[in-house]
Amino acid sequence: MRHGPQKALTGSALDSRVAQFGRRSMIRGVLSIGNGSSSAAVTITAVDTNNTMLSVSQDGDGAVNRWDASVAMVVLTDATTITATRTTTTGDVCRTSYQVLEFWPGVIKSVQRGTITLAGAASNTATITTVNTSKSLLFDLRYSTTELAVPHTITTRLTLTNATTVTASRAVGTGTNVSSYQIVEFY
Repeated sequence: MRHGPQKALTGSALDSRVAQFGRRSMIRGVLSIGNGSSSAAVTITAVDTNNTMLSVSQDGDGAVNRWDASVAMVVLTDATTITATRTTTTGDVCRTSYQVLEFWPGVIKSVQRGTITLAGAASNTATITTVNTSKSLLFDLRYSTTELAVPHTITTRLTLTNATTVTASRAVGTGTNVSSYQIVEFY
């Protein structure tokens, strides 16, 4: 039985403890698309894309009050690049916070990435290679849109519908939304 306060783990002791849970490396940062640009990329330390998952969060500065300027779809382009793309070059700075988590081999069974386009439609699907839905996570890597306003009705929602289908949907919208997704299946 231990008595008294526990000492916080730091340095290599912390790294070895975290590695027990399967983490190989973690990269965090912010990627910004500036006024006058429709995309931006950041170079990261090389990762094995088959053992890596990406998580993102976004905001825009709201200067021009246009939804198409405030959101962007994000992709892990290759082992060293993350790219954010929106449909306009006008206005807002769109900032994406990202976290890249690379696992040791044997933790992730498969990673599937792709996009789904809603062109004047309320929903659309993508067919994926079969996954065990009890061991899989769906990551919404945001979307680009041609819509200018009314974000509460045009935002895209992603669902792992079944073992072979990802569905993108929105309440209404006549413009084009392109959603980026990632499915991570664990052993």
